[in-house]
Amino acid sequence: MQNEIVDLMLSKGIYPKPPKIKLDDRIDFARSIQYLNGFKGGSRALNAPEIANLSRLIHRAQFSKKIFASFSHISQRKEMRDHFSKGRALIEDVLRSLQEVMDKEYIPVSSVKELTRYDVDIPPFSEKMMLFFVNTCIGIFCFTMISQAMTSSLRSDIIMKLLGISKNMSLYYGKGLMIAIKQKWLEQPPQAAGR
Repeated sequence: MQNEIVDLMLSKGIYPKPPKIKLDDRIDFARSIQYLNGFKGGSRALNAPEIANLSRLIHRAQFSKKIFASFSHISQRKEMRDHFSKGRALIEDVLRSLQEVMDKEYIPVSSVKELTRYDVDIPPFSEKMMLFFVNTCIGIFCFTMISQAMTSSLRSDIIMKLLGISKNMSLYYGKGLMIAIKQKWLEQPPQAAGR
């Protein structure tokens, strides 16, 4: 099914393709500690794992931006609209920050088409479900994808950038959890009996 979905998206021109790079056919070794430096004057070119992870984060952020825009548009309550709007602003900062790294390296990252917004009278999803979806996506984005990108990056400037993104996303995630608790929407996971 996954392959069918990807094939359909490719045929419609809406599948965000990863950047294509030419790889050297030889093995090279880092010659000094400068290989790890990414700050002013000492940055080296991005390596393949860094390119792969940054482009994956950009594509996830592009998807998340659409979700935030849609959810802020269809939310009924101001608190929820504001929360999703803040998420959209945060994710736009993430996109700018990561795209800046790729642009400096002249590595093109495909973008997805802009969102087509429709007026709806009745939201297709409850605010509880939208918040759960956003919290789950942010959790995956923050704690899985960004952590993987940090552990595979060897450039200090990228690691620092990803740490800042992770911190901001974690704070936003926490605000989403607070809303869920306040609304009595957060179901506790099973706990050990007799505790």
